Amino acid sequence: MKKGAVGRTAESFNTKDINGEPLTLRDLKGKYLLIDFRASWGVPCRKGNPHLLKLYNQFQ
Repeated sequence: MKKGAVGRTAESFNTKDINGEPLTLRDLKGKYLLIDFRASWGVPCRKGNPHLLKLYNQFQ
Protein backbone atom coordinates (compact mmCIF):
# COMPACT_ATOMS: atom_id res chain seq x y z
CA MET A 1 0.00 0.00 0.00
CA LYS A 2 1.36 3.37 -0.96
CA LYS A 3 1.43 6.23 1.49
CA GLY A 4 -0.28 9.45 0.47
CA ALA A 5 -2.62 8.14 -2.21
CA VAL A 6 -5.01 11.11 -2.02
CA GLY A 7 -6.93 11.45 -5.27
CA ARG A 8 -5.68 8.17 -6.72
CA THR A 9 -7.97 5.33 -7.80
CA ALA A 10 -7.93 2.37 -5.41
CA GLU A 11 -8.46 -1.24 -6.44
CA SER A 12 -11.92 -2.53 -5.59
CA PHE A 13 -12.32 -4.89 -2.65
CA ASN A 14 -15.17 -6.69 -0.90
CA THR A 15 -16.18 -6.13 2.72
CA LYS A 16 -19.31 -5.78 4.84
CA ASP A 17 -20.97 -2.60 6.04
CA ILE A 18 -21.85 -1.92 9.69
CA ASN A 19 -25.10 -3.89 9.20
CA GLY A 20 -23.29 -6.94 7.84
CA GLU A 21 -24.42 -6.33 4.24
CA PRO A 22 -21.97 -6.93 1.38
CA LEU A 23 -20.20 -3.83 0.13
CA THR A 24 -17.61 -3.25 -2.57
CA LEU A 25 -15.51 -0.22 -3.25
CA ARG A 26 -17.27 0.08 -6.62
CA ASP A 27 -20.58 0.61 -4.75
CA LEU A 28 -19.20 3.92 -3.51
CA LYS A 29 -18.01 5.27 -6.87
CA GLY A 30 -18.65 9.00 -7.18
CA LYS A 31 -18.89 9.55 -3.42
CA TYR A 32 -16.33 10.98 -1.02
CA LEU A 33 -14.46 8.17 0.67
CA LEU A 34 -11.79 8.12 3.35
CA ILE A 35 -10.13 4.78 3.99
CA ASP A 36 -8.27 4.75 7.27
CA PHE A 37 -6.99 1.53 8.83
CA ARG A 38 -6.86 1.92 12.60
CA ALA A 39 -6.71 0.03 15.86
CA SER A 40 -9.08 1.17 18.61
CA TRP A 41 -6.49 0.27 21.24
CA GLY A 42 -3.68 2.29 19.67
CA VAL A 43 -2.93 5.64 21.29
CA PRO A 44 -2.01 7.43 18.02
CA CYS A 45 -5.21 6.15 16.40
CA ARG A 46 -7.35 7.31 19.32
CA LYS A 47 -5.73 10.75 19.20
CA GLY A 48 -6.81 11.04 15.56
CA ASN A 49 -10.52 10.54 16.32
CA PRO A 50 -11.35 14.28 16.70
CA HIS A 51 -9.79 14.92 13.27
CA LEU A 52 -11.94 12.23 11.67
CA LEU A 53 -15.06 13.69 13.27
CA LYS A 54 -14.18 17.11 11.83
CA LEU A 55 -13.76 15.58 8.35
CA TYR A 56 -17.06 13.72 8.68
CA ASN A 57 -18.91 16.90 9.63
CA GLN A 58 -17.29 18.78 6.76
CA PHE A 59 -18.17 16.26 4.03
CA GLN A 60 -21.44 14.65 5.19
